[in-house]
Order: sequence, then C-alpha cells, then structure tokens
Amino acid sequence: MFIVAGFTFTSCSKNDDAYSLGDIWLSLGMVETENAFGYDYIIYCDNGDTLLPAANNVPYFKTIQQQRVLINYTILDEVGLSTKKFYVKINNLQEILFKDLIEVTPMNTDSLGNDSVSINDIWMVNNMLNIDFQYIGGVTLHYINLTYTTDENGNLTKPVELEFRHNANNDQSKIILNNIVTFQLDKLKIEGQNSTDFVVKANGLIQKEQSFNFSYQY
Repeated sequence: MFIVAGFTFTSCSKNDDAYSLGDIWLSLGMVETENAFGYDYIIYCDNGDTLLPAANNVPYFKTIQQQRVLINYTILDEVGLSTKKFYVKINNLQEILFKDLIEVTPMNTDSLGNDSVSINDIWMVNNMLNIDFQYIGGVTLHYINLTYTTDENGNLTKPVELEFRHNANNDQSKIILNNIVTFQLDKLKIEGQNSTDFVVKANGLIQKEQSFNFSYQY
C-alpha cells in the first residue's frame, strides 16, 4: 500500500488554445493495453477523457490490462478535433488497489478485521466506488475490504449494507496514513432490477460510526 496525500482531481480544460508544459493534471483511470491507437497502453480517465502517452517519465512502471491507476500527467495536445482525447506526457503513475466486494462468512470474518479506518471521501464512478481513507500504521501490510452479507437463501438484503473493513495485522506504528481504494460494484446487481440502494458503514478513527448512502444504477 502507498501514501497519497494532498491531491486534487481535475478535468481537462477544453477552452485552452495551447497547453503549458508546466501544467500538471491528476486523474483516476483504467489502463487499456489492447487499443486501436498503436500505443503500448492508453488510459481511460474517470471523467471520460482518453490519454495517449506520447511521452513517459516512468518507463519502469509496468502497466497491465484493466489496471487501476492515479495518473500525474501534462497535456501536450488534443487528438485531432476531439475534446476528450489528449496526447500527454506521463509524469508519474501509481497503482490503486482495485477489488471486488467480498461476502462475509464464518471462515473469513476474523481475517477481515475490525480495526478503525476513517472515510475521508467516497464517490461513485460508473460501476465503481472510490474511497479515500485514513488509517494508523506504517510497518506491516494492512488489509482493506468492502464486505456484504446475504440472507439464509443467499440473497442480498435491501438496502444492501456494506462494511468497510480494516485488518491492521497488529501494526504497532502510530503514523496516520492516507490511501485510495476502488471497489467493483457488479456484485450488487439484482436480477430483475435496474438499481440497488446500499449504505457503506465504517468504524472511523474519531467518528466511530460513519455511514454513506448510495443508489447504484445499472
């Protein structure tokens, strides 16, 4: 896991006649290695922009298909007349933890942990849920999950209650850290419905009971 602090997500300005090499943009996106542009990879940003890496300052970063990344980039030019596709210089890439929801069972509930973790910000993008969170640690590897339960027939309850679970693995460090994780919401799809209401709950560091309500449209 890695630290992400002091970032601001931005979208590209469509009104600039030229782009400055001194401008920096930060976005979350998905890597696409299978593309028709002839690039080793392109990135689809959450805001709908497509980034074509014409220059790359981090050639050592190994990209893979459907990898979730935080992109630090500089816009070089628009692709043709498009206002949603850009040639860019990649300044930095950081992999974002990208996970499925996990069902709580008697076998895994202990390993999922109940250590405190605070949600700083939480937002949906398409079929994904992003969580900017804060926790205490710094020495050992921590586990982060978003869990759900089912009834005796294996069906989701309504509204679906999701728990943001944290296992600190007995980390004795007292450093406050920030991070981002993204969860796929596909497991919340219910046959015969086009939306699912759900609530995300967390045991915060200071505010012990955090709760956030959403409606997943599909």
